[in-house]
Amino acid sequence: MKLLALFEAIFVVSLWSASPALVKIAMADLSPLQLAGARYFGAFLCLVPFLLWNSRQVLRSLSLSAWLRLALMGILAYPIGNGLFFWSLRTLPSTTSSFLLSAIPIFTLVVGIVWLKERPNWLQGAGFLLALIGGVIFFGMRIETGDWQAVGAALLGGISLATFGLIARDFVRKGEVNSTVLTAVPMFIGGGLLMVIAPVTEMPSMPVIGTVAWLAIINSALAYVIWNHALKRLQAFEISIVGNLMPMGTAILAPLLVNEVVSGRAWIGMAVALAGVMLVGIAGERPTAVAAEGVDVAVGE
Repeated sequence: MKLLALFEAIFVVSLWSASPALVKIAMADLSPLQLAGARYFGAFLCLVPFLLWNSRQVLRSLSLSAWLRLALMGILAYPIGNGLFFWSLRTLPSTTSSFLLSAIPIFTLVVGIVWLKERPNWLQGAGFLLALIGGVIFFGMRIETGDWQAVGAALLGGISLATFGLIARDFVRKGEVNSTVLTAVPMFIGGGLLMVIAPVTEMPSMPVIGTVAWLAIINSALAYVIWNHALKRLQAFEISIVGNLMPMGTAILAPLLVNEVVSGRAWIGMAVALAGVMLVGIAGERPTAVAAEGVDVAVGE
């Protein structure tokens, strides 16, 4: 099960690697907030049939505290986290924005140790360091931008997304919800709020509609359900360091999608980072997933 969860997370990161470039394409017709609202509320609509099919009992049993935490997740991830990240993409290269998100594992590790009491063993610590070194090799130490407001927005968005992940990990450790509820309810709240704040008033072009549809169905609805399922077996810092592979996938795809050039050291950095990620994932012990009443923790829930 631990390897399955690890490969689930890697698969999702491979999907998300295309998101920064696709977002830049979609922003030809949509503002950052309009795009975020259309993407995430559209993803929620895709998940409604699954909520009605296997999650009605879970929804009825949620406490007020759980609803408030799910609402906080939705606000942190979508209006704040992704909203700021999309805004930064107006001026930052896709690869630079993704590189800034590679700081998330450090924040997640520190907060996870204090709040969740999830500590890496020494092999995982070595893998964690190796993955970060791979990122430095991949991109070098230079950030290609003079727009420090956009850099700040991307970093703040990254911290919001990391906090979202920590709350999600706390949910699955307690077995309060299944992956469908953990994905759909925050999307409904955060995506719905964005739709109110920044409604789409003009019909986008067909290429942009197709791009938004892909982002909503594949890179959001499907990806977040799989990601939240992997959280049942991977600790917060473990899954966060897997997410550290995203900048490298973005850098490989960006030249194909938006004509952004990547340096020749990319493959070495990726190999080092991937080795670190695999060491973090394999060296750790997997706690048994906990299920609350009415919550199915099996694959394919």
